Amino acid sequence: MPSWKQNVLTPSSSASVRSSRCPSEPVAVDGASAVVRLLVRYETPRRQEYRDLWLLRLAADGRVEDFEEWAYFPGQPYTAAADRS
Repeated sequence: MPSWKQNVLTPSSSASVRSSRCPSEPVAVDGASAVVRLLVRYETPRRQEYRDLWLLRLAADGRVEDFEEWAYFPGQPYTAAADRS
């Protein structure tokens, strides 16, 4: 398995400090481009869950040279303005 997939699929040591889980799976891989879907669950300090898509482009040495994150918070407003009263 390429190292970037192993790193994405293995929780980091910092995740355990915040008491979180982050199951993930590659959705698409095409050459040096990949899309990864994640389900992020924080237990502490505040219970929170959201879904994430990562768009990755890899450099020739296998490291990520471009990263874009798209988060979706179920049940939350789609815009920051919707939060304002």
